[in-house]
Amino acid sequence: VLAKAGRMELGPAAESLTMSMNQFGHSASQATTDVDALAAGAVAGSSRIAETSEALQRFGSVAANVAKVTYAESVALVELGSKFEKGSEEGTRLRNILLDMTNVKFGPAAKEVRALGVDLNKVSNTALPFGERFKEISKIKGNPEAMEKLFDKRNVAMASGLMSLIDQYDKIYAVTSKVGTADAMAAKNMDTLDQSVNQLVAAWETEITTSGKT
Repeated sequence: VLAKAGRMELGPAAESLTMSMNQFGHSASQATTDVDALAAGAVAGSSRIAETSEALQRFGSVAANVAKVTYAESVALVELGSKFEKGSEEGTRLRNILLDMTNVKFGPAAKEVRALGVDLNKVSNTALPFGERFKEISKIKGNPEAMEKLFDKRNVAMASGLMSLIDQYDKIYAVTSKVGTADAMAAKNMDTLDQSVNQLVAAWETEITTSGKT
């Protein structure tokens, strides 16, 4: 499914899956779920699987270990942000935005952000779904000074773009987080579906074995 959704050969598709999964510390038992997220995201959004993988390689570790953003949430975020940047450059921007968001409570922009009615405890609470946190911080999108102080000039454009599309995030996440969505969407949007999720997982396992990883 991943190879078909991304119009890729199984080898490159498995490699893309492997590299993105590594950022989240995922094992073979989680491969099928991650395949679903990547494939569904590729069909639902504008970022190709290879581009999504490149982005995840840049910010996946921060997403998983610092911001506590799940794989499916991260794929949805990449698809949303791909309207403005793609690939590794997008990943760099998303990494910086997640770090700034997570640390806002103790950062230099805390006073300005709080004054705009943002609940800093909610934004920095990594136990909450990412969508809830990002909607809360989006309250500052109409204030250029606060945006620049929180996200820095290099990341303001991406942050502003994401905030302008925040209502679309939930729709994309509903697709990337739903088990079986990749199969259904791929079958609907392609003339033929020759490869199954199991074949891709097998290719992924072969990739791991060949590269000497465990």
